[in-house]
Amino acid sequence: MNNQKDIHKSQNTNAILYTGKTVIADFLKHLRNSFAHCYIQSNSQKACFVLYDEDRSGKCSMYGIVNKALLYKLLKEINKTRKQ
Repeated sequence: MNNQKDIHKSQNTNAILYTGKTVIADFLKHLRNSFAHCYIQSNSQKACFVLYDEDRSGKCSMYGIVNKALLYKLLKEINKTRKQ
């Protein structure tokens, strides 16, 4: 995760770096871990969330900045897939 400082300085609020071999499954795993382990912070200046995850050894395995509205939209779509 060498570029996490570059992402944080970037004007782009929709950038995420993460480790893994698959795209969606690993992204969702890291996103889930961000919420479960409280590795998510609100940035009111950019209207975004800063997401973070680490592996078992404590190394950063995901870092990103996502627009709040976009993340809420993703969570809403994921919630629609729940079985009743």
